[in-house]
Amino acid sequence: MLATASGGLAIGIGFALKETMQNYFAYLSIKKDKIFVEGDRIQLENGYVVIVGQITPRVTYV
Repeated sequence: MLATASGGLAIGIGFALKETMQNYFAYLSIKKDKIFVEGDRIQLENGYVVIVGQITPRVTYV
């Protein structure tokens, strides 16, 4: 019974951390590949041209 509960808990934690881990690995990819860096000007899909202010694991500020 303990093994079943532990397995269920592990699956629950895995689903809870899924989005956070996706964000973190995307952050690492942006930083490693230098897709864009702070200070770059980029054009968004809606036509706005913005300057990248700060890149963090959860959000990129423009």
